[in-house]
Amino acid sequence: MKLSHKITYKFLKTLSFCLRTSPQWSRNLFSYIFFLILYYLVPIRKKLVLQNIKSAFPNKTNNWHISTAKRSYRFFINNFIQFFAFPKSFLKSKIIVKEQNLLDNTLKKEKGIILVSGHFGAWEILSAWLGTNNYPTTGVAMKQKNRGGDKYFLEQRAQFGMKHIYRKSSFDNMNKILGQKEILILKLELS
Repeated sequence: MKLSHKITYKFLKTLSFCLRTSPQWSRNLFSYIFFLILYYLVPIRKKLVLQNIKSAFPNKTNNWHISTAKRSYRFFINNFIQFFAFPKSFLKSKIIVKEQNLLDNTLKKEKGIILVSGHFGAWEILSAWLGTNNYPTTGVAMKQKNRGGDKYFLEQRAQFGMKHIYRKSSFDNMNKILGQKEILILKLELS
């Protein structure tokens, strides 16, 4: 592993430790500061976000579009911070699952399940919930170019029992998972 990748891994582990051991109020403050930086100072993809919101909701006002963009940034940053603070943040989460019987009944039929989601909502919490509740789960992950970052993200998800295959994996690997009567999670990238 390159030195820069090792440094990334150590940095992410240290950040995770700091967030995990800090109280909720300080994680909330960190999340808010991170939001201010990303939304106002380093507006990565902000124009695209606003264009997409305006395109999806053309009849709404400009103020509504801006407010929705800000709430989206806040939500995703909170979700990301919560992921870094695993397992503490997850163990303190209140999770309500509707229609859990659909998962249970399908798995009783000795069939695998393809669970399709998008990069919206608290997908990391869903993965942690599945693992904590002993659902055999494999996620299709995108391999990070930085091997240190890739290693960190895989480890964070694995602590709840989530297994991984990479996005460029063959369909044979996916079929094998389904043949083992497991849940295969696919996250769609919408552009």
